[in-house]
Amino acid sequence: MRIIIDRLFYKSNSNALLGFSKNTSILPSLFPMGIYFVFIVVFFGFISSWKNEEIALMNMEILFFKNTFFVLNVIFATIERILLHRTQQAVIVIFGIFTPNMLILHISIILGALLMFFVIRSFPDIFTPSNLWGSVIIIFPFILIKAFFAYYRQNK
Repeated sequence: MRIIIDRLFYKSNSNALLGFSKNTSILPSLFPMGIYFVFIVVFFGFISSWKNEEIALMNMEILFFKNTFFVLNVIFATIERILLHRTQQAVIVIFGIFTPNMLILHISIILGALLMFFVIRSFPDIFTPSNLWGSVIIIFPFILIKAFFAYYRQNK
């Protein structure tokens, strides 16, 4: 959503800065996001919840926009990004394959997968289908990397 909103609104926002790539086409950005979407759905949505039917059903609800919290989160993020542009906030807009957000996503997917296969699967007595600590550990690299880069950008 962010890529599409940025493409639609960045020209009308006088404070929007086009990032390091001067390319404004969204196709180079959408293609890897489509691959990430399929990978995340298959890998984290189905493989990571293989033995837990309740989590698998919850993942299906999210995939088909039936989870209220997920839908509200998507709506909130969409409205926030539109308001950033409409209120002429300073926004850095980057299109292309290797944007900082895509690199964060890519690295966190790899680290989450490694944690899932080498930590969570190695300790089935600790990470049981009845607790969600395995899910917390899988998403922890994303949260940590995202926080680090947000801190780095703010103090740069």
